[in-house]
Formats: sequence, C-alpha cells, structure tokens
Amino acid sequence: MEIRLATSSDAHDIHSIILDAYSEYKDIPGSSSALDETADSIQESIKLGKENALLGLVDRSVIACVRYSFKDGMYFYRLAVRRDWQGKGLAKLLLSHLESLAMVERQPKIWCKVRYSVPRNVYLYQSLGYVKSDEELVHKDDGVALEVWTMSKVFSA
Repeated sequence: MEIRLATSSDAHDIHSIILDAYSEYKDIPGSSSALDETADSIQESIKLGKENALLGLVDRSVIACVRYSFKDGMYFYRLAVRRDWQGKGLAKLLLSHLESLAMVERQPKIWCKVRYSVPRNVYLYQSLGYVKSDEELVHKDDGVALEVWTMSKVFSA
C-alpha cells in the first residue's frame, strides 16, 4: 500500500471511504456523526489547515484514510478502510505511518477516541500498544448514551 498526504482535492475520496467503512453503523442507535459529514466540509477543513489526512492507495485507488490534527499531541479520527479491503492489515499500516509522522513532528503522544461498544476497534488499538487513558459517556441527539474511550500511546523522549 502506498501512503501519501491528502490535499483538499482528495476530499471526495475521503468522504467516499468514510461512508463505505462507516455504513455498518448507519442503522444502529447513536450512529456515527461521520455519516453526517460532507465532502465539502472535509475539503474546507483541509484547505483551512484545521486538519490533515493520510491516504492509503493500492494500484492508484484510494482505499483507506485517517484524518488528524495536532491537539495535545497528535489526535487522529475517522480511520477508515473500504469494507472489501478490511481485515488485511491496512489500518495497522496506516497507523504505523501516522505514528512515525507524530514522532517526526515531535508530538508527545498520539491518541484517538473509540466507542467501547465496538470491541474490534478497541482490540486493534490495544494490539498496537494503545492504552485507555480516559472514558466518557457521550449523549447523542437521539437519546442514546455511548461509552467512549480515549486510547493513547505516549512516546518516550
């Protein structure tokens, strides 16, 4: 898999991957807010420098992405792999690249938020050395309360 930094012109690909990867959550109570984003909002955020993204490509096709910003270290979110490519280790490759970038940028830690109710995501991060550093109860507009963990990896100086 080739990994490269996204530009604002990649927003439609990013949006498409997120919709595909997060589609399994669309019919469950408290569905992900990722499904409410638009390609335009992603494009604007990248263009204004509010966030960055890495893309994973196979044979020039974008099949994975992760978005990130610098906030108390490197905060990443919307890690997504097209459903037909999941389970092949691509998320781990993308995270490895992101961690290397965090170290180059001299960030003290890398972290994300994950729903506790999606154990495969919790296990993914745990398998890569992330630990639960906080938890919170998030109340969604539809009245659903979700337990959300902050998972982080601290880099030694």
